[in-house]
Amino acid sequence: MNARELPGLTIGGVMLSGTLEKRTRETLSDGKADFCFNINLHGDYQISSRGRELIVGPGEANLQSFAEVGDYSRPVLGGGVGLRLPRETLANIVPQVDDFANRAIAADNEALRLLADYAQAVNKLGPATDIVVQRTAVSHLFELVALALRSAFGAQIEATRQGMRAAMLHRIKQDILRNLHRSDLSLGYIAQRNALTPRSVQRLFAQEQKGFSEFVLSNRLERVYERLRDPRWHASTVTVVALECGFGDMSTFYRFFRRRYGLSPTDIRNASRRFD
Repeated sequence: MNARELPGLTIGGVMLSGTLEKRTRETLSDGKADFCFNINLHGDYQISSRGRELIVGPGEANLQSFAEVGDYSRPVLGGGVGLRLPRETLANIVPQVDDFANRAIAADNEALRLLADYAQAVNKLGPATDIVVQRTAVSHLFELVALALRSAFGAQIEATRQGMRAAMLHRIKQDILRNLHRSDLSLGYIAQRNALTPRSVQRLFAQEQKGFSEFVLSNRLERVYERLRDPRWHASTVTVVALECGFGDMSTFYRFFRRRYGLSPTDIRNASRRFD
């Protein structure tokens, strides 16, 4: 194994067999949280982390986090190049970088091929290499690491996030509909019920045509409209129907109802009765 310090990055080559390295809960107390980008050149190695086993073959790579429990093993002779990357630096150019850890990057990834060739060339730089050259090389290595990660997982992770956001938003909307009758229904109330911050709920609605308040208002108006046309509610006054649907201010209710349907609530009810 050889390793050398460059400005803001450690690079090294390794050839190993029959090895097992462990990152345990006890060793996490050392506070080290950097990343290691492992580029495998020969043989296979295995990563055990996040409850899954990952086999990395020749030409493949993975990002390993020192902030997580895990095992790294090479049962047979093999080797490659490793880049130890400070967490803060990598996180500045790759947002949510932890999402990319402990995933195999395929050997046919063009950005990875460029990175592998460049990393091997940088690892051969002599100790007397000019400091400006070293810093330039480090900058290029970080850019290539970011490119390899994004090209390998960016679309996949974003799709996963979008799916999670869609599922969470659906849950939030269903909770709102179950609580439309509450006059105290608010952003803070819904956020607390779903173990989120109000800002998180707002972000979930950010991609929607209707924000939180508009969603609540629209569905309350629709519920009133349907009840005014429902014979089972004809014995109830318009005010009672509006209150049952969560409206507390009648002047606000009448104004928005007429703007939405072009008629007053009484007009809607009378028209419905003529067709009963």
